Amino acid sequence: MPLVTLPGKIDISYELRGMPKGKPIVLVHGHGSRGSTFNDFIPFIEKDFYVLTFDLRGHGSSGKPVGKSYTESLSFYTITQFATDLRALVDAIHFPHPFSLLGHSVGGMIAQAFVLQHPEFVSNLILCSTTPYMYSEGRAMILQQVKDGVFKLTEDFFRSSCRMGLTRAFNKAHPEVVESSVKSRLLVAPDAYIGSMENFLLHFDTRSRLGEIRAPTLIIAGEQDAMLKNTYSQDLHQGIAGSKLVVIPKQNHGIFHEVPSLLAAEVENFVLKVS
Repeated sequence: MPLVTLPGKIDISYELRGMPKGKPIVLVHGHGSRGSTFNDFIPFIEKDFYVLTFDLRGHGSSGKPVGKSYTESLSFYTITQFATDLRALVDAIHFPHPFSLLGHSVGGMIAQAFVLQHPEFVSNLILCSTTPYMYSEGRAMILQQVKDGVFKLTEDFFRSSCRMGLTRAFNKAHPEVVESSVKSRLLVAPDAYIGSMENFLLHFDTRSRLGEIRAPTLIIAGEQDAMLKNTYSQDLHQGIAGSKLVVIPKQNHGIFHEVPSLLAAEVENFVLKVS
């Protein structure tokens, strides 16, 4: 994947696939992941779309800035900064806009921040397995335990969390998907992993601003999502006027691995219908 240096001297790894004359679409991955998380999905849409994927700062092959202290590092990994990087990336590579913007999990939170900052860049918004806020006392406790070293960012820690987001049958049939996800998380600098986690848990909440989103919006959730209950998707649906909500029966958080063709059909039907 090529690298582009953005203002602030951060290198971002990105990839372009599909048809340059197709509908432009940007896919934003979640916390601890990388752009390749969409590799099972892209083949189903690339005949109609021009697809941009990338690794968030601190993730994958992108730059991993770390401050002299954790507090300084924390400022590098806000949801707002991730959205700012996306704007700089599409400018730097002259990606056509307006484009459809799809975000999964924390990527969906970044997509919300982006469309609120730059509504003119987004023709359609697709929010998958995501939420307008993530704070809970239980998650805040886990964050503190990670910061204190009670939970260490080891292969076993990541393997357990990755399995949690997949159905039992898929876990059994495709252990290679879990191992690939673990490898992705091991690429993330610890301060980047913990700092971004702290920022999206404690400092992200779009509930009061969802009514400002005017882009046609598709919201997709797994019925049995163990990472982000689909009640969060209901909150998004109620807050974004005219949005469409699709709940996929018997599916968990890892929908881009488990049902990529179904997702592709939903995305294509939505984008091509409203464009």
